Amino acid sequence: MTKWAAPVVGVIALIPGCGVADRYSAPEAGEPVPTTEVFFDLTDTAGPTGPAVRNWFDLQPGECIVDLPRVELGEAAVTVVNCTTPHSAEVYLRVPIAVDTAIPDTANEQCAAGLPAYTGQAVESSTYTMTYFVDANQDRTFRNPRPSTAICLLQAEDGSSLTASARR
Repeated sequence: MTKWAAPVVGVIALIPGCGVADRYSAPEAGEPVPTTEVFFDLTDTAGPTGPAVRNWFDLQPGECIVDLPRVELGEAAVTVVNCTTPHSAEVYLRVPIAVDTAIPDTANEQCAAGLPAYTGQAVESSTYTMTYFVDANQDRTFRNPRPSTAICLLQAEDGSSLTASARR
């Protein structure tokens, strides 16, 4: 049984001509979907001066955030902290997703597939719940088949604060 929190979907419009249309190329038939896994030094995730505020769509794997933003209300800012500081969620994967996919199905599938590599736990036995944001930074052209990004996050199954990184 997969444990999922409600997905958070945000939409960011791309101004045509900004140069991201060629960032991804279409995979060949049967080729796995490309993922972006960037890990940070968890002893200095938020920088030497403490917590850092940034936009949720800039979050990278290995970063821990104090609270999930209420994207549906237009909140974009999140507070990134060192993962040893109490936090509500940790980013574990960014994965490009196609324009014309069923976003919840695709994001759920991709996020679930990335959890074991990050935590060392199978989805079925994980002590975490998973959620995601969708950054729809896209221009909807044929040249950019994967313009959206699912940003996968994990949280404590019981809703409590985390005080360490989930990365194995």
